[in-house]
Amino acid sequence: MTLFPKISVIVPVYNVEKYIERCIQSLLNQTYNNLEILLIDDGSSDKSGTICDEYELIDKRIRAIHKPNGGVSESRNKGIDIATGDYLAFVDSDDFLHPEMYETLYRNISEINADISICAFTNVYDSNSPADENPEKIYLASNVEALGMFFTFDVVKMTVVWNKLYKKELFDEIRFPEGKVREDEVFSYQIIFKAEIISISTRCLYYYFQRDDSLIHVIKPENELLLCDAFEGKIRFFKENNLSGLYELALRRYCMWLVFTGYTYQKKFSDNNAFKVNFKNRRIKSIDLLLNGIRLSHLSRMVFRLSKEHPHLPGLLANQKLNHNNFLSRIAECFFDDHRSMVPEYQ
Repeated sequence: MTLFPKISVIVPVYNVEKYIERCIQSLLNQTYNNLEILLIDDGSSDKSGTICDEYELIDKRIRAIHKPNGGVSESRNKGIDIATGDYLAFVDSDDFLHPEMYETLYRNISEINADISICAFTNVYDSNSPADENPEKIYLASNVEALGMFFTFDVVKMTVVWNKLYKKELFDEIRFPEGKVREDEVFSYQIIFKAEIISISTRCLYYYFQRDDSLIHVIKPENELLLCDAFEGKIRFFKENNLSGLYELALRRYCMWLVFTGYTYQKKFSDNNAFKVNFKNRRIKSIDLLLNGIRLSHLSRMVFRLSKEHPHLPGLLANQKLNHNNFLSRIAECFFDDHRSMVPEYQ
């Protein structure tokens, strides 16, 4: 009997007593059996930690680890440090999985000796598993091609960590940034750059549960500035690694996002002067970098110059360009002189 390699699944757990059993059960129901399930209780104040301990007694593949509260990145890093598997995977404790998720990801990573295997995901609003009816298509990408997908409609699929299977050696020198929100934004492009081959499946095998109280849905000024830090770090990373095409595309998109966000948040954060000043300074600095370092059309250059001090009208155009696929968005694309990414938008 052939023993398949071990997959270590790292699950940060914090105050999710209503959801954690559904998550764990979906892991126990996987058709790929050789799993190490690491439940990292991050100082939960509800019954989550107790539930983890109970499941550890039920199945020998489960390990419950308890630690003081330190955030999701610290929990993931703890799991990476103690994992004994050949591959690593991450799951958020309020989500759940299709029974064939890890069997599919392992098959796709092993058949071509890829470094990362990715599947699609679907948003869910209850405990029902959506029908999995679409035939699977597999795409292969180099690291640079996969990084280019960060600028397509597949940006979320590429950015999140929980729809992927990774070779463990990719983590030899990489960990999640601790003490920050949007940690996936900082981590994902670095780990993908280390890979040589990425396998991308169109099957929706991860069920992303939508909670109104989730951190991703909470808009705070300080979180938006941390997101700016993440975007700016990505731009520096591309430049430092001589990825000129990605650097240019990332800077263009970041400037457009700053204009769009300045437009949409001018009323939401109207009383927060420190945020407005910080955000405006970032917009001016980044647009100056764009205007002085990248070839733009005369129209695009004019729009970005206007955006430095007066983002209202350009922000309206950026809103159309970023969030719509209609006649206005095509007009807006002319103003921002955007260009297509180097890879197709896999659907």
